[in-house]
Amino acid sequence: MAKAYLWINAVLYFVLAVWCTLSPAKTATAVGYTQLSPAGQSEYLVIYGGLQLGMAFLFGYFAWIDQARTGLVVALAFYAPIVLFRSVSLSRLWPVSAPTVALAGVEILLLLAAVLLCCCGSSVSERHARPSPVASPPPHPTPDRMSAIPGHDDDETGRLLTATAGGDRHAFEALYRQTSAKLFGVCLRMIPQRAEAEEVLQDVFTLIWHKAGQFDPSRARGLTWLAMIARNKAIDHLRANAPQRRNVALDDAGELRASDASPLDRTERASTRRRIDHCLAELEQPRSELIRTAFFEGITYEELAARTDTPIGTVKSWIRRGLAKLKACLER
Repeated sequence: MAKAYLWINAVLYFVLAVWCTLSPAKTATAVGYTQLSPAGQSEYLVIYGGLQLGMAFLFGYFAWIDQARTGLVVALAFYAPIVLFRSVSLSRLWPVSAPTVALAGVEILLLLAAVLLCCCGSSVSERHARPSPVASPPPHPTPDRMSAIPGHDDDETGRLLTATAGGDRHAFEALYRQTSAKLFGVCLRMIPQRAEAEEVLQDVFTLIWHKAGQFDPSRARGLTWLAMIARNKAIDHLRANAPQRRNVALDDAGELRASDASPLDRTERASTRRRIDHCLAELEQPRSELIRTAFFEGITYEELAARTDTPIGTVKSWIRRGLAKLKACLER
């Protein structure tokens, strides 16, 4: 509804800008500039037409990028003084023309609509933000209903972990909503069978509920700590379902593809992993950290850009160049 409101405003002001250009005399009558000289009318109409075109672009922009709440705030900030100014003008110039009254009425309606949409939006946000009571441990929604939130705030994740350690179920629910999609991606990358990955995810959050007190923000970031739990739980699942591979090293468990890996194969994989760690350490920051985060936490380019406050093109360039240097290092 708010987005439709913004589009209506954008179209309305575009039409007004065109009308101002094609019918300057009627526009001057509608906005109350007839008492000015012809030169003064022309000057004000140029400013008025430019303002209408600018507002059309602004409302259309906020609607296009799905920033309805910001657009509503702009509408309130714009219409409140305009309506006040129009009311004072009408009282001084009365009687006025019908177009002037109609324009003032439209502006008042748009202001009231913006206020109503803001109030409705706040009520809806509060209802959705209020978590419902849960049992112990809190239930987990299915991954099909999860939605990733870009740009996870590690400080917020750490705060939620600390609150969860104190038995705060609402904090645990918020932690699940914030991180479950990421952790499911970690599980799914190591366990291609979706149903099994979902089961592991439930085990992961049950473990988080019981062991949140072990999180130390001075040693690891919140999402990194959670991703490590998910990875270790996925490894445990792989080992439990592949007894013949129980002796494989922890770091290599996620790379298993065949059940008949020889000791030579396992040794070679361990050596490759050490070489990768060594080459990553040679990369300059922030490329090394970006590559580790992208591949070990399942973070997308968009989320990396939001987390580091860096343009997405720059993030892609850093990762691409970092991977090229990593490849060159491994080939030496």
